[in-house]
Amino acid sequence: LEAGENRHRVRGSPQNQAFEWVKSSAWNLNGTMLLTDWISGSAEAVNVAETIESMYNIDDIPNQTKLVLQQRLTTRYVLALFYFHTGGEEWSNNAGFLSNSHECDWSHRDGNVLLGVECDDGDNVTSISLELNNLSRSLPLEIYGLHGLRTLDLKENSLSGTLPSTLTMLSDLEYLDLSRNDFRGGLMENFGDLSSLRSFRAEKNSFTGTLPKSLGNLVLLKNLKLDSNGFWGSVPEEVSSMKELSKVYDFLFADNCFHYLSLEKLRAQCPPFFSFVSLAHLWLNDNGFTDGMNNFCLEGGPSLAVFYSDCLGRSFPPIVPQVQCSCCTICCAENPKTEPCLLNGGTLP
Repeated sequence: LEAGENRHRVRGSPQNQAFEWVKSSAWNLNGTMLLTDWISGSAEAVNVAETIESMYNIDDIPNQTKLVLQQRLTTRYVLALFYFHTGGEEWSNNAGFLSNSHECDWSHRDGNVLLGVECDDGDNVTSISLELNNLSRSLPLEIYGLHGLRTLDLKENSLSGTLPSTLTMLSDLEYLDLSRNDFRGGLMENFGDLSSLRSFRAEKNSFTGTLPKSLGNLVLLKNLKLDSNGFWGSVPEEVSSMKELSKVYDFLFADNCFHYLSLEKLRAQCPPFFSFVSLAHLWLNDNGFTDGMNNFCLEGGPSLAVFYSDCLGRSFPPIVPQVQCSCCTICCAENPKTEPCLLNGGTLP
């Protein structure tokens, strides 16, 4: 794993902890490999066990079998590193991490909720779900070693720091939920390389900066929630390329510092943006918008059950609405922390 090159040599680092743990869990003191507890039902894994059962040195293992072993060791290392890098010692539930069992069995089921790791039939890790589990610190660069990951659900934890640049190498990732943490910094310029994403939730963090134009590459995205962060600047026109947003239900940009959304250009370039048959909820309040909300009210636009914007006003004490919006269902003031949001047409006390 190039991203973590030589970090495993730094004593006490998460990489070193993971490396030492993998060594101790994979080999006996006499050099024989401990594979008994790693075997799953896959023919490939059984073949590995049969091939090296009586061997004492990994150098003696045939190359094809060695590649399978290397994949298993890499997966086990990355998951162990994930544990140490996110404060695993303090997790509410360790979900079987660092146990002697196969890493695909590192999970804990509580009713209908599965906490931990899920794999496909080939023992490739496809899901890590550790919501509300007291994760802390940050995500490791080496996470890209889990090539087949499709779901990463880490909501409602205490993770912080910036997103690892290698996250965009997870080309199969479909569901990414980082909501209700304390991630900082911006989204990478090449965030759109996550072209398989169908849902991205990052609300209630401390992200900042402008949204990258590459968001337009997320053509399969159906769910986008970025509210309650510190994003600023304009919403890139490239969002008009998100064809699957015609099926989106929630579109949350509230509680940021956006100041410009080129709705006219979006309407000209991507009419479906204004005829989302499933678009029901739109939050654009608590931003810096000063115009454009009524574009959503034009004939042929979406039928919004919930539409928030900063359209609240009153004569005394004076509150000047930041935007005009005839079809908004809820109007908020510039400072929602001191003034309540009201039904459009409602009266402030």
